[in-house]
Amino acid sequence: MKKITRALCLVFALVMALSLVSCGGDTSYITTFHDQKIPAGVYLYQLVTATQSAYSKVEDSSKDVLKQDVDGQDAAIWIEQTAQQEMKRYLAVEKEFEDLGLTLDSDAQNAVTAQVNSEWNNYGEWYEKNGISKDSLTLVVQNLAKKQQVFLYYYDEGGPEAVSDDDLKAYFSDNYVKVKYLGVSWDTSKTGDELTAAKEEAKAKADGYLARAKNGESMDRLIQEYSNEQRTVSAKEGEEVKTTDPSEVEEDTYATVLSKEGGSSFGEQFAERMNAMSAGDIEVVEGTSKYYVLAKYDILAKEEDFTSRRITLLQNMKAEEYEQKLDNVVGEMNITLNEDALNRYTAKKIK
Repeated sequence: MKKITRALCLVFALVMALSLVSCGGDTSYITTFHDQKIPAGVYLYQLVTATQSAYSKVEDSSKDVLKQDVDGQDAAIWIEQTAQQEMKRYLAVEKEFEDLGLTLDSDAQNAVTAQVNSEWNNYGEWYEKNGISKDSLTLVVQNLAKKQQVFLYYYDEGGPEAVSDDDLKAYFSDNYVKVKYLGVSWDTSKTGDELTAAKEEAKAKADGYLARAKNGESMDRLIQEYSNEQRTVSAKEGEEVKTTDPSEVEEDTYATVLSKEGGSSFGEQFAERMNAMSAGDIEVVEGTSKYYVLAKYDILAKEEDFTSRRITLLQNMKAEEYEQKLDNVVGEMNITLNEDALNRYTAKKIK
């Protein structure tokens, strides 16, 4: 009897051992780079980011993204494939950064530390719920800093594929507009004749500001004047209202640079007229809940408007090309992602 019991125990132990080997693979890492294991938390960060991106692409972002399609594909599959591709690009950045002999200077390192601390202070608990440690977050933010350095190596001044300022300015002018706008709202809760009257009142007020702007008054000062008025009207009885003297407002305080596709959130007419107007034009256009006094300016007239946005413009202009460059590097690498980790950490696990 003892022999049988001992034999059964040995069989049971063997079964358990096989079970642990087949079902309990190491899921603490997602891949390796130079024999160094990259924690699974880095991949989980990519899953979280891909999930957020998916919400911006689905038909109804108020509903569960996993019950919808993204670009004609099941959302969970899209999220996981996107996260896996970003994980591979992560490794491509590490390789390029190393091969090009780049380094993060003390300022860059301090910026990484500051960003990680800020993110962790605000969202640390949420990151931990999704399996992302502070160390994993640090690796992600460091990689993003390296990604920026590699990008600038190729496309910034002096780089092998540098973009000239003339080309960047042409891109700026072709894809963006500089405007100032003053929005006079109406009560959208009204209906019928009351709504018509409310819109007419708002239109008349906007027309008044338009006349003053066309007569040479500063748009920045007019916008500040209207802002002061709205603060006063909406203040509770006895509440101190903080306002700014319009005469003290500097030029371009309220200037906005929008992409030529970026006006749609203000309403169809705003977007259409924003692009069709010439520099120097001022009009009243109807938005979704406001009449806008819209003024357009020469986007290249002030050098500072360009220089202050130069790196952002460069990134926008070359973003797709750079991603393809990284994908080409991925294709040259022998990257293997940990299947056990991929099977464990799925889109459905993101909280």
